[in-house]
Parts: sequence; structure tokens; C-alpha cells
Amino acid sequence: MRVLVTGAEGFVAGPTIRALTNRGHEIVGTTRRNMAAAAEFILIPDIGPETDWSAALTGVKAIVHLAARVHITRETAANPLDAFRRVNRDGTARLVGAAIAAGVQTFAFVSTIGVVCQHSDIPVTETMPCAPATPYAISKFEAERAVLEASSRMRVVVLRPPMIYGSNAPGNFRPLVRAVRSGVPLPFGAVRNRRSFLFVGNLADALALAIDDSRAQGVYHVADDLGVSTPEFVTMIGDALGRRARFFSIPVSGLRLAARLTGTRQILNKLVESLPVDAGRFTRDVGWHPRLSMREAVRASLMSA
Repeated sequence: MRVLVTGAEGFVAGPTIRALTNRGHEIVGTTRRNMAAAAEFILIPDIGPETDWSAALTGVKAIVHLAARVHITRETAANPLDAFRRVNRDGTARLVGAAIAAGVQTFAFVSTIGVVCQHSDIPVTETMPCAPATPYAISKFEAERAVLEASSRMRVVVLRPPMIYGSNAPGNFRPLVRAVRSGVPLPFGAVRNRRSFLFVGNLADALALAIDDSRAQGVYHVADDLGVSTPEFVTMIGDALGRRARFFSIPVSGLRLAARLTGTRQILNKLVESLPVDAGRFTRDVGWHPRLSMREAVRASLMSA
């Protein structure tokens, strides 16, 4: 089957393209810049409500939509919500419409667990009401609705991952690895949270299964497991590096105060707050299980770094 993967230069795309290719699919990818590679790539420099997807959809029967405007560390847009909506909501809606017109049969969309909540003390399930709290999460939630509204015209699957890690992962993973590798002690000794993560290879497998298994329909949460504390996750990184992770204890209230003063509150929240994710529905519907445990996945991430 010919499968379109949008955002083919991104962090998730490489493992996803490999997983789909291993299942015998023919891949066409879209990128924002020219790429020299063996696979077929089509240049789509701008994603929004006017994007012309026709060249990318020739002969395509399934789509994995990864392209998105993601978290911006130093935001420059005058209206961040409008900027996120243009790419994530309006660009997705435009692709959905083009896919229907082109006769695409399956549409898989990667959203975020943040459309439900930013933190939770209980496992987050698909039945919980959505309360997106950031411009990124709001735009992804609205994009989900555009995808799900097309469910009568094609099979649609929405996956909501928590923080994704792996070799060259954006976000907090690389700074944590650098800190452990350098021996710098981290101030998380008093943190007792429970947070889920997802290895990029496990997400790629989930996306390939979503494309292949017709039982997959609707919204699913995906995660390695129900979660570990931040010190436990950092300790796994240390074990994989052959280095002892070092901690000292600062009360979480003190960490929050420091984060407010330094403008790093959103980064800190992901390190001290709980967000366990229940992936049971996807397991029950299609039999998905993470191919690698978290400990195995952390080791694999660092071996290929």
C-alpha cells in the first residue's frame, strides 16, 4: 500500500517510515525542504488552510500525519494560538479534505496527551474530558475534531502520546542525558511523581499497526507503561550510560519558585508533576504492546545517540 507520511524530516518520521517499510508499504514523504534520500519525498514548504496536497496524494491509500507546529522554546509569533491553529488545525483540516477527495482509506493522526490535561494523579484514559491548556494543545484538540469528523468517509485513528524520547529527541530528554553523563547532580531527590513516557520506536510500531489493522478506529492513548518517577527515569539513563545518577533534594515548592523566577515553569512541570497514561484501550482493540520496555528503550536511545 502507498502511504503518505507528512513531516518526513521530523524526529518521529524516521522510525515510522522504517516500521511501515518493514511491513511492505511504499512510502512517500512530505518535507519543508529538499531532502536527498532513497525514499520518495515531495516538497510542501508551508502547511495551512491553502496547502495544495494533490501532488503528494497520488495513489495514496493511507496517511500518517506527523507534520505540526510544535512547542516553541522562544516564541516569536505575535499571536501564538493563531500560529498553532494555522498549521495544526487548519492545515490538518485541509489535508483531511484532500484525503477524502483523493479516496484515501485510512488516516492516522498524532496528537498529544496534553489535549486531555497537563497533569493528573490518576491514569489518563480516553473517557476523561479534554481540557487543553496551552496554545499547542488547543490547536491539536481542534485538529483531532477535524480528523474525527471524517470518520464516516474513511477510517481514522488518533494517537495521543505523552513525552516521546529516543535518540535526538527534542525536549527534556537530551538535557537529562547530558546532566547524567557529566555527573552534574540534579535537584529531584524529593520528587515522587508518576509520569508516562513513550519511546519513539514504540510509537512508530503503534502507527504502523494503526495503518494495518482495521480494528483500530477512533482515539487511543499510547505509552510505554503507567509511568515512573523522574528520579527513576533519570536512574535508568544513568544505568544505560554506566554512570550513577546523582541527586540532591529541594522541596518541590522550592523548585516551583525557582522556575517562576527563571521563566522555566513549563519545563519544570514536566519533571515534577504526575501524568500516568493508560494505553489499555489500544491493547484491547488491536493487541498493541510496546516492543521495548522503558529500560530497554532508554538503553536503545543512548546506544544510537
